[in-house]
Amino acid sequence: MTKGMRIALLVLLLNVVGMTKMYAYDFSAVCETGQTLYYNITDATNHYVELTCPGEADYNNCWTGFTKPTGNIILPESVQYNGITYSVTSLGSFAFYYCSGLTGSLTIPNSVTAIGYDAFYGCSGFTGSLTIPNTVTSIGYEAFIDCSGFTGSLTIPNSVTTIGNGAFYGCSGFTGSLTIPNTLTTIGMGAFGDCTGFTEVHYNATNCEYVPFSSSPFFGCGGTLIIGNNVERIPAYMFSNGGFTGSLTIPNSVTTIGYYAFSDCTGFTSNLTIGNSVTTISEGAFSDCTGFTGSLTISNSVTEIDWSAFINCSGFEQIIVDSGNEVYDSRENCNALIETATNTLYKGCKNTIIPNSVTSIGNFAFYNCSGFTGNLTIPNSVTTIGPYAFYGCSSFTGNLTIPNSVTTIYDYAFCGCTGFTGSLTIPNSVTTISEGAFGLCSGFTGSLTIPNFVTTIGNYAFYGCSGFTSMSILAETPPSVGTDAFYNVNPDIPVTVPCGCIPVYEASDWHNYFTTILEDCTVISENDENTITIYPNPTKGTLTVEAEGIESIRVVNMMGQTLAWNEYGRDDSV
Repeated sequence: MTKGMRIALLVLLLNVVGMTKMYAYDFSAVCETGQTLYYNITDATNHYVELTCPGEADYNNCWTGFTKPTGNIILPESVQYNGITYSVTSLGSFAFYYCSGLTGSLTIPNSVTAIGYDAFYGCSGFTGSLTIPNTVTSIGYEAFIDCSGFTGSLTIPNSVTTIGNGAFYGCSGFTGSLTIPNTLTTIGMGAFGDCTGFTEVHYNATNCEYVPFSSSPFFGCGGTLIIGNNVERIPAYMFSNGGFTGSLTIPNSVTTIGYYAFSDCTGFTSNLTIGNSVTTISEGAFSDCTGFTGSLTISNSVTEIDWSAFINCSGFEQIIVDSGNEVYDSRENCNALIETATNTLYKGCKNTIIPNSVTSIGNFAFYNCSGFTGNLTIPNSVTTIGPYAFYGCSSFTGNLTIPNSVTTIYDYAFCGCTGFTGSLTIPNSVTTISEGAFGLCSGFTGSLTIPNFVTTIGNYAFYGCSGFTSMSILAETPPSVGTDAFYNVNPDIPVTVPCGCIPVYEASDWHNYFTTILEDCTVISENDENTITIYPNPTKGTLTVEAEGIESIRVVNMMGQTLAWNEYGRDDSV
């Protein structure tokens, strides 16, 4: 055979192969309602076909050159071709892609087991119900995306195990309930995203898996959320950013609530009840659920609550921990969640009274609890105030009194507490004023006193505290000052430092913040009716001591040597 003959034969073979299937379908047939539909044979032995698009299976060309079906449509369970009856077992990818002229209701045939991705993408013309039979096991990603005309309720049958990403995204026309079956094992991101019309969502998936990516399966999905009594766990991010309303009850069957499972569900109102089988409430599980306005009830089964689980749940009025819980408590009816072993207050609400057995106020414990009114009382037992503990609690009024038991005030602990007034005294036990600790506390109208043991004032520590009228610093060595620590604090207020310390303060960063640095060389100590006045102090020369009601005075140098001993009633200069 010559080279030319081989080339000719190859071209002929290619032409024959091309002629065997010029389009992306095997045959077409007219359905009961008069539309021409297209099919691929998927199993010639068992006579199975899938409904498909006639063009190329991609977004741009799937219906190019063909007439899209319109009007009411009845999809067949079976179809005849070349004398053989084929069962329609699947709706293929792009089968009705952007067939927005389809109207009325849609019933998936009982013969169908799978609905492919983008099968009804953008079919916004449907105006009735969507019925999915209990033969379907999988619904592909974006299968019904933006089919915004469907109305009524939607029931996912018990046969379905998989719902892909965005399967029903934007189906905002549904006006009844959504039922998720107990058989569902996998659900994709945004599966029911922005399905805002549902009035109830019945979630019954016993042990469903969701791998978090960019959005939760139910973000923006409306209605009351009802979790079935057979559900064993709530996966991470499952209901995050949902548009749910009303109260929420976690049933007794649930043992674990995954991280950020209900985060940013701002529409929940009234009460949150945690069932008596839950053992773990993970990181951010209910964070930013700002709409709850009733009670938070923790059962006796809960043994692990991440400190961030209830961040910014600012609306609770009552917090109750079951008396049988061995890890957490709400002692003395304090309306707070307290870790029993460490005496750490994890979560408070606007009606919390901090018990005087609490030693630590945890991270974000009262974050944005703007419903507080009146004074804040911190008991003498507290040694640590955690980051953001009272951040944004803007409704406090009156003075802020921090007891001498407190040794550490962490970042942004009181930031944004704009309602505090009067003066602020940092207790002697504090050595560091952390970043943003009192930032934006613009309501203070008196003096600020910084004790002599403070060595560091963090970035933005008093940022925006524009109301202070004076400041006293008792430390002889200027504390280090972070970036914008006193931004928008009046630079002309008098700043008083210990006697003889003006030079070191003027040589430090303090001189960049304040123009008027004074020294106080008078020390007055009062104890009941006894008064001692010492001046000037410190001194290298004459020291004057004036005393009333004092039995004796001893003057001791830094080495512990007695320099003078003055008997009661004498007024001597030493």
